[in-house]
Amino acid sequence: MDRRPQVLLAATGSVASIKVAALCRLLLEIGDVKLIATSSAKHFINEDDLPDAVKPILGDETEWRQWRAVGDPVLHIDLRRWADVLVVAPLSANSLAKMANGMADNLLTCVVRAWDFHKPLLVAPAMNTAMWASPFTARHLDTLTQLGAGSSSDGAGAGNGSSSSTGSDAAAGSSTVVVVAPVSKRLACGDEGTGAMAAPETIAAACRAALQRAGVMPCGSQQAQPADAQGGWQSDTHAGAVSVGEKTAASGSAAAAAAAAAPAAAAAAVATPASTTGRGGAGREIKPGAGQAADDSGQAALSEGHKEGSAEPAAAGVGPAGEEDRAAAEQRARKRQRWGPEQQRAHGAVSL
Repeated sequence: MDRRPQVLLAATGSVASIKVAALCRLLLEIGDVKLIATSSAKHFINEDDLPDAVKPILGDETEWRQWRAVGDPVLHIDLRRWADVLVVAPLSANSLAKMANGMADNLLTCVVRAWDFHKPLLVAPAMNTAMWASPFTARHLDTLTQLGAGSSSDGAGAGNGSSSSTGSDAAAGSSTVVVVAPVSKRLACGDEGTGAMAAPETIAAACRAALQRAGVMPCGSQQAQPADAQGGWQSDTHAGAVSVGEKTAASGSAAAAAAAAAPAAAAAAVATPASTTGRGGAGREIKPGAGQAADDSGQAALSEGHKEGSAEPAAAGVGPAGEEDRAAAEQRARKRQRWGPEQQRAHGAVSL
């Protein structure tokens, strides 16, 4: 192909639309980009933050403003012809329901209604956890993937108002519709759970991979997409179905388990301190335990070997320091022997 890939990005009414500018920059590294925004999405998008290459934002008013009479261009048809791939990110629950049911009440849904499902369609849902877990969501996503499955093999059903696709076709991974599943985190509403839009980097990688599968981009032109950007979405009704989001959640579970184990490991380290860490290591100096008399003759004197830098304590009583320690201990022992029972109890001393 003697031109850059052409990416049509559409944003719908989700707070995740604040990430559209970042996603535009990543997609511009892949190809030329045009941006559709629904009226709700525009509440979250600051046009000044967008790259100049994707301006102006296209919306319902753009289509009606351009058309004046029969023969004038129809924007949603022109965009359908122009694009090599359609990326809907973020995709709200409302827009998902419209797309799955073939509604055509705004510029985006008109493009989707006219879309050629031989070309890739990527969706990145973003919604509250309860909405994501709703059976409506699974049904609507199944509908989209089945539409793509009917066009990915032999084009059966394209253009005649019917589809020969089945759930098993989508399960086989042959659909041109790719669902970049949401991730689990603290959502804008304050809830915690799955529903946040995937990272812009993940969506861009999935777009690159879809264009490569479609033959629009050479497969070896860029690095391969990350594992969590591969494949499509399957509902839980399919046996053994694994979605992109489940892979992300699995890695998150491992991280959570490691985080939970860290305090226990730290507590074990405190409960069983080592006096040294090996030759030349930073060892710990051992101190008398609570309630133990500092001058207890049963406590071995600390030598230089118990301190930092050595794992081998010096022999007790060897050298001038050892002689002084032994003489002091003997002096304390003789003093205690002269104490009466009351003095011993008062000082907590142990009779030798």
